[in-house]
Amino acid sequence: MTQFDDTFVTTADDLPGYRVLRNLGVVRGVTVRSRSVIGNLGAALQTM
Repeated sequence: MTQFDDTFVTTADDLPGYRVLRNLGVVRGVTVRSRSVIGNLGAALQTM
């Protein structure tokens, strides 16, 4: 079972209704998006 703590990650400058006790720094991540049906068709045509 996964245990969650009370840690928030946000891109905002503040969290309305909460007090920020410490800043842990910059958070980075990677986003991968899937192609649409048209994008898949175009990629299939390019490989031919």
